[in-house]
Amino acid sequence: MKRIFIFTLFAVLLSAVHAQASSRKEKTPNDGMKGWRVRQIDGDKLVWYSFRGEKGGAQQFVNVLALDLNCKDYELDFVVLDKGDSLSSVALRHDAVAGINATYEWDASFVKADGEIFSEITLSEEHLRFWKHEGAIAYDGRKIDIGYGDKASYLKSRIPNIFSASPMLIDNYKPVGATFVGDITDVELTKLEYEDYRRHQGVRHPRTAVALTRSNKLLLITIDGRSTNSAGMSAKEVTEFLVEYFNPRLALNMDGGGSTTMYIKGSGESSTDVVNYPTDNSRYDHYGQRRLSTHILIKRKR
Repeated sequence: MKRIFIFTLFAVLLSAVHAQASSRKEKTPNDGMKGWRVRQIDGDKLVWYSFRGEKGGAQQFVNVLALDLNCKDYELDFVVLDKGDSLSSVALRHDAVAGINATYEWDASFVKADGEIFSEITLSEEHLRFWKHEGAIAYDGRKIDIGYGDKASYLKSRIPNIFSASPMLIDNYKPVGATFVGDITDVELTKLEYEDYRRHQGVRHPRTAVALTRSNKLLLITIDGRSTNSAGMSAKEVTEFLVEYFNPRLALNMDGGGSTTMYIKGSGESSTDVVNYPTDNSRYDHYGQRRLSTHILIKRKR
């Protein structure tokens, strides 16, 4: 059964889920584990995990930034722009420590930041892209939650920051992303329309995701793709990867493809501090950023 979140019940629902999941074991990769590199940006408060190696018969490059939400030194900034810009430029203007690009096109998404609703979802239920807002990440300035929702529940919420996206990957430890596309045994995915949910989530692409662990860590995740150096993943593969190495309580797929980008200030990986390999310039380097309108940033509290 899906946990449909009415985000006004945020604290009650969150504590209930914690109680139900208390026996679930969280995982973290170790530095030196095959394919993994672990770097502490701020002790255990902010840790950068990166994986480079073979998974599922293909090379992959994955970045995971873990923020301890129990730490009071950091806050999140849900940024919405009228005119799109690159993640690195937005992060510099907002003096961010790190960040990712966020959600899909606005007609398919619910977009709310600092209490202002920018998009209420305008697609009809029959539209090919209507599936793109089945879940959301919500932030009230102190707590984060991830869960299923719909336009009605998002509109009712008093939480000031909500970005919808899809699909849900993990729901109270259940790997729902593994079955999101259904049975595609006899389906030629490449013959389906690009935005058909089965093709969109059933083939390998660059991916962006967010997740929450039992110990209250927020994971920002990018998986590169469209390269022999990193093939990308399907929704099923992302789900299985997260379960294997982190076992988060909740996870949500965000906008991916050419939008997949991660910024970490002072990383030294590139002149822009982009640490992954965005694909919009069709080259395997750090400079193919797409100009987008929604971003999730990590900032130090002042």
